[in-house]
Amino acid sequence: MARTPPLSSGHTLSLSRSGGVGPGTSSSTGSRSRKKSHRGRRTLTRTTSSSSSPSISTGPHPPTAVVAEPSPEAAVGAATDADDAASNPPCPAPLRAIHTLDLRGSETQPTAVALTHGTLAVGCQTGQVLLYDPSTFELRATLVGHVRAVLSLTFAPATTTGPTSLVSTSADGTVRVWDPVSARPLAVLIAADAGSVYASVCAAGKMWLGCQNTSLQWADDVLLTKSQQQANKDILAAREFSFFFSERTLESFASSQSERLPAISVVPDANVLAHAHAGYIYAVAAHATRPWIVTGAGDGAVHVWDVSNAPPVHVRSYSIAESAADDAGIPGTADMGVTALAVSGSTLYAGCQGGTIVVWDMDTGACVRRLVEHHDDVTWLGVIDASHLGTATSPSAPTKQDGSTRHQDHVPHLLVSAGMDGDVRLWRPRENWSCLAIARPVTTPSTTTAAAVLSASMTDARLTAVYLDGTCRIWELPMDVIADATVLCAAAPDLSPNHDTTDHMSDAMLFALREWISFRTVSGAPEFAEDCRAGAQFLRSVLTQLGAEASLLASAPGHNPLVFGRFHPTTSTKKPTIETPPHIVIYGHYDVVKAERASGWTTDPFQLTGRNGILYGRGVSDDKGPMLAAVFAVAELVAAGDLHATVTFLIEGEEESGSVGLQAAFDAHETAILGSRGRADVILMSNSSWLGTQLPCLVYSQRGVVHAAVTVEDGVAYDRHAGVDGGNAATEPLPDLVHLLSHLTDPAAPRDRRVRIPGFYDGVAAELAPADEAKYDALVARVLAADDAPPPSVEGHRSCALKRSLIRKWQTPSLTMSRVTTSGGGLDGRTVIPHRATAHISLRTVPGQDTQALVARLRSHLADAFERLQLSRLDAEEAEGYSRQCGAGRPAPNKLTVDVTTAADSWQSSPDHPCFLACAAAVERVWGIEPLCVREGGSTLPLHWLKQRLAPSSGGSGDNDENVEVPIVNVPLAQSTDQAHLAQEQISVRHLLQGRAVIRECVRNLQAHFLGLSQ
Repeated sequence: MARTPPLSSGHTLSLSRSGGVGPGTSSSTGSRSRKKSHRGRRTLTRTTSSSSSPSISTGPHPPTAVVAEPSPEAAVGAATDADDAASNPPCPAPLRAIHTLDLRGSETQPTAVALTHGTLAVGCQTGQVLLYDPSTFELRATLVGHVRAVLSLTFAPATTTGPTSLVSTSADGTVRVWDPVSARPLAVLIAADAGSVYASVCAAGKMWLGCQNTSLQWADDVLLTKSQQQANKDILAAREFSFFFSERTLESFASSQSERLPAISVVPDANVLAHAHAGYIYAVAAHATRPWIVTGAGDGAVHVWDVSNAPPVHVRSYSIAESAADDAGIPGTADMGVTALAVSGSTLYAGCQGGTIVVWDMDTGACVRRLVEHHDDVTWLGVIDASHLGTATSPSAPTKQDGSTRHQDHVPHLLVSAGMDGDVRLWRPRENWSCLAIARPVTTPSTTTAAAVLSASMTDARLTAVYLDGTCRIWELPMDVIADATVLCAAAPDLSPNHDTTDHMSDAMLFALREWISFRTVSGAPEFAEDCRAGAQFLRSVLTQLGAEASLLASAPGHNPLVFGRFHPTTSTKKPTIETPPHIVIYGHYDVVKAERASGWTTDPFQLTGRNGILYGRGVSDDKGPMLAAVFAVAELVAAGDLHATVTFLIEGEEESGSVGLQAAFDAHETAILGSRGRADVILMSNSSWLGTQLPCLVYSQRGVVHAAVTVEDGVAYDRHAGVDGGNAATEPLPDLVHLLSHLTDPAAPRDRRVRIPGFYDGVAAELAPADEAKYDALVARVLAADDAPPPSVEGHRSCALKRSLIRKWQTPSLTMSRVTTSGGGLDGRTVIPHRATAHISLRTVPGQDTQALVARLRSHLADAFERLQLSRLDAEEAEGYSRQCGAGRPAPNKLTVDVTTAADSWQSSPDHPCFLACAAAVERVWGIEPLCVREGGSTLPLHWLKQRLAPSSGGSGDNDENVEVPIVNVPLAQSTDQAHLAQEQISVRHLLQGRAVIRECVRNLQAHFLGLSQ
C-alpha cells in the first residue's frame, strides 16, 4: 500500500521500508545429497541416473515443453513456525503452478536453474545449459561447454562482466560466463584444482568461488585479452598434478564450438584462500550494501569475509551447532552442514542439512530464529524485498550523490526456501516467520513423496524450481500477499545531512516517525521480537544517514539490542578550550507497550495518523517521537557546523519491560560507550511529560521502583472443581493471597493507604524542608496563574489540594497492587479452584530510601504473614481432630513465592546545577517561557546506575566512585494529556517540532558551558 510523505516529490528516502536495497544474493547447491554420517564434510553422492563420465556433447533433441495442469500441480501443506506454532496462519496459501518443463526420459536431468524476465536457464547433469523463453517456454539455445554437472547458475550484474551475463559453475572445476541473449560463450575460468565449484557470486568487482577442496577462490577479471592468456597457460602448465583432473591445457577446457572460443583464464595461486572451511563450500552469498561475502560449508560453519581488498579478511563466524545449543549452552550434535545462504540487510539465513534454517542478526551476532519446517536438506534460499520484489540474483543498493552506498539493514522482506522434501515455502519474518504459501507438487500413484527440489530461482512474479524427478516447474508468486507483507512505500525525503533546511529536516523527521511507528516494537513479548530488531535497525539507519557512527549492541541473550549512535564534533573556527571535547549522552528507548485497536483506539495504533495538528500512534510521545526529535536536533547542529561536543545516543529496547539486558550491553561495550573522554559530562533524556499543557517543564528527579510478583500455589499443582473439592477439602491459594495482600497496606489510613511493611518509611523525611515548601508554593502559584493545573485529586482549597497532590506523587513512597491472575481462568473459571494465584505489585521509592533493604523487608514481611497463616490453620485443624504427627486427611500445604523482577533506585539532580540552568535557558529561548522545575512520580529504570557508570573513575583505578555521579536533565516534549501507555497516545506536531528545537538548543548551551563559550 503506497503512502505519500509530507513533502513534494523528487526526494528519495533510502531508509524507507521499501528501502532501495536489493535482495540478498542466494546460492544454488545443485543436485546433491550428503551422507549424514560424515557431518557434511568432503562427502558427496549423486542421486541421479545420469552417467558421470566426462564427455562433450552437442546436446540432445530439444525436450518438449508440457503445460502443467494447475489443479494437480498445486497442493497445500500445513506450515508450523519453529517456536510459536499458534501465531501462524492455519492454512498457508498454495502457489499456483503455471507451467512445467518435463525433461524426464532425456539425458538432460536438470540440476540448477536461474530465472530473469528475459531468460530461463536450466543447468543439466551432463553439463549443458538450456536457455528457454520464459514467456513461451520454447527452447532458444543449448549451451555446451561443461563436461560435468552444472551445480549453480546465476545472472551476474551488468557492471561485473560487461553486459548482464549468465554464470555457471560445474563439477568439472570451471566457471563459464555466457551471453544469455546471443547464447555466446564469453569466458571460461579454471579454478585452482578446486574439484567441483559449487557456487559463485560477484562482489567488489571480483568473482568469488566456493569449492569442493574447501578453498575460497576469486578472479579479478574473467574477460582477458589474447596477450593475457599466455600467463594463464604458464600457470596451468606449472600445475603438473591434479587431484581431480588429468588434462592440464587451456584447450582441454574450451568449448567444442571453436569458432566461438571464449577468453580462458586461470585462478592464480595468489587468489586462493586454502582451507577457508573444514568442509565443502556449498554456498556463497554477497551482502547488498557492505563489501562482504558470506560462505557456508559442510562443516556447519558460516564465515563472513570483507572483500573490499584481496585477500579477503575474516570478519566473523557463525556456528550451526552453537545455534542449536540447549539451555545449558551445550552445542547441538545434529549433522547440519550449510547448504544454502541468503542475506537481506543485516539478516542472515543459512539453510542446513536436515531441513533447518538458522536466522542470525549480523549486527549483534545473535541467533534470532531456527525454522524447522523442511524435513530434508534445504537446497536453496532467496529473499523478496519491497524495492525489487525478488530479483534475488542481482542485488543492487541505492547510492548517494557521492557514489557511496546507503546503509540499509531494515529492509522488510520475505524469505523463500526450497528443500529436498519437495517443498518451496514463503515466509514472513515480520510475523514470527509465519508461512504464507507453499508450492508442493502432488504425489503420483507410483511415488509416495514429492520429488526433491534441487535448485530454485525467482523474479518479482514467478518462481521456478528444478526437481529430482526431471521436471522444471514454474510457479506464480502471490503478488497481493507479497505487496502486503513488504509494505510498499511512495517516494520519501532524503536524510543526507547536506539538506540542512529546517523545512526539509521537519519533513524528513515526520516521515521517519511514520515509518518507525509502524514497527510493533513491543518488548517482553516474543511474538514481537523480530519487529523490535527491525525497529532497531531502522533507527540505526536513520542515525547513519544523518552522519552518525551507529551500530547495534547485543544485550542479554534473548533480548532486544541497544542502538548506539555517536555524532562527532564538526570542524569549526571556534576552538575548544580543552583538548578532548565534552561528552553528552542522550538516553531513550524504542520499545513500546502493547496496543490493540479494540482497546480504545479509533485508528490503527501502529499506523501514524495526523488529525487537527495532532499525531496519534503507539510510541509517538513515549519515546519514539522525542528520540527522533533528539536525533534530528543533533543532526541540525552537524549540518550547520555547530556541534563542538561528542554526542552519544544510547537507545534501548527493553525500558518498558524492566531494561533487561541493558547492563549486559553496557558491560560488554563500556569502553566504546565512554569514548575517548572516558566518561560522560551530562545525561540528557526526554522520557516524561509536562505538568499541564501550557507551561514547559524540566524534570530533575524521579522516583525509584520495585516490581514484584507474589504467588501462592497449592501442593497438588492442578486446578480442581469447586463443587467437589471446595471448602475444607482443599487449602485454596487465592484466599491465602488475599490475606497476604491485606497485610501490605493499612485500610484505616488516609487516602494514600499507608504501607505496613516494617521500615518502609525509613529515610523519608516526615516533613518537607522549608526550602522545598517554598519551591512547591512558587510552582503552584505559577501553575494556577497560568490556569495550567491538572484536576486536583483531593478535596479542599485548590492551591492546597494541588500542592498536596504533587507532594504525594513526587516525594511520597507508595505501594500499588496492579493485577491478580490465577491458573483457573477462562469462561468456566467460576467453578474452578485455581492451584496458583499471583498478585503483581509495585513499590515507588523516593530519595533517602534503601531499595535493596526494602526488597528484603518486603520478602520478610510476606513470609512472616504467610507463616502465621499456616500456623493458625494447623491450630484449627488440630481442634478438628487432625494429628500433627501423621497429618491424616490434612490438605496439602500451600507455598509462597516472591519474585522481584525490578529494583531500581530513585534519582535526583539539582535544579541549580549549571547543566540544568543551561537547558532551562534553552527551553526559554524556544518557548519564550521560563520552564517549571518539577519532579516526576514515574520511574526510568536504568538511570540510577547509568549516572554512576558514566561518571569518571576514581583515582585511575578503573572503578567508579559511587559518590561521583553524572548530572541528569530530563527535557519532556509531551503534554500531560498525551496519553502515554494509554489508548489514543498522541503528541502535537507543534510540540514535536518545537521539542526538536529545544533539544538542539540544550546541546548548544551544554557544549558552550563545558567549553567556556558564551551561550
